[in-house]
Amino acid sequence: MASFIPQQAIPVEEFQVQIAGLIDLDNTFYIQLGIFLLLMILMKLVVYNPFLKLEETRYNATDGAKKEAKSLHKKAEELEESFTTGIQQAQAQGVDTRNALKSEGDAIGSEEVAKIRKEMEEQLKVSLTELASHEDEARKSLNSETQRLAQEVAGQIMGAKG
Repeated sequence: MASFIPQQAIPVEEFQVQIAGLIDLDNTFYIQLGIFLLLMILMKLVVYNPFLKLEETRYNATDGAKKEAKSLHKKAEELEESFTTGIQQAQAQGVDTRNALKSEGDAIGSEEVAKIRKEMEEQLKVSLTELASHEDEARKSLNSETQRLAQEVAGQIMGAKG
């Protein structure tokens, strides 16, 4: 037997009491060591390995969820950016379309105004021509009337003298 503390004999009255060492290394120690090692191996197989596997699965699940959340967040930002870009493009296209329609409307309006102005000028020419012809007729009739009145007045003046 091996002992870490030497055994001593202490005299107590007439008897001698043998004090044992704190650790006795005998065959039971090796049996206990074997049982301890066997329990450690069993605990590793039954408890520690499944626990570590579960912990790794949980970590992968949460880490995967975090990665997926980051990916979805990035995709949402990209969609928002493309949406904003699309809105800006649509607004720019709307402004361009509005300006094109306004220009087209202005051109059509100018054409219509020019057409109406031309028609009005033609009508004015026709009216002026008619007015000139009526004026000539009026002058002629006034001239003939003036001459008739002048002859009548002259005839009355002459007839009054004679």
